[in-house]
Parts: sequence; structure tokens; C-alpha cells
Amino acid sequence: MRTASLVRADPEFMEKLTHAAASAERVYSKATFHRIVYITFAQSAGFSLEEIAEQLSILPDIHPLPPKVWEPLRKIWDRRIDQRIAELKQLKINLRRCARDASR
Repeated sequence: MRTASLVRADPEFMEKLTHAAASAERVYSKATFHRIVYITFAQSAGFSLEEIAEQLSILPDIHPLPPKVWEPLRKIWDRRIDQRIAELKQLKINLRRCARDASR
């Protein structure tokens, strides 16, 4: 079995696996871990789960990712973040107007 030979060949991995099993922690590959981080950041940036799934579908399951792979996603993120900044600035203007009008 390939997995068993991998575990025997890497004592550090075996130790992590044993610790994870004992403490009910999960062990992820670096690529999987970075996908989880990506999902968390993407949700914070306002992307829907559907949009995130679409973005992740173009990423290869490797780590580290080459910069050319990130470039299209960086552009999408830049547009979304700029849009969110503009929306928040407008919200700030609207709140000031509301407070001003309420005090008249």
C-alpha cells in the first residue's frame, strides 16, 4: 500500500499523524491548507461560495502556485476590493448626510 510506505518512510509525518489522531486535529497538505485560507479570505472580501468555488476550480492542487496562476485571480480580487472600498466610502457619505439631516 503506497500510503503505508509513505507513513513508514517519514517519521515526522507519523508523529504528526499520531498527535492529530490523539487530539482530534486534522492534518492537511500545504495545498489544501492554502485553499482553506483562500476560502476564508475570499469570504471576507465578499465573494460568495459559488464565486470562490469557481475561482478554486482554476487552481492546480500544488503548492506553491506559480505567479502566472495567481495573476487572473489577483485582478478579480483587486476589482472586488476596490468595489467594496467604494461602497464603504459611499456608505460613510450617506451616514453623514443622514446624521446632518436628522439634526436639522
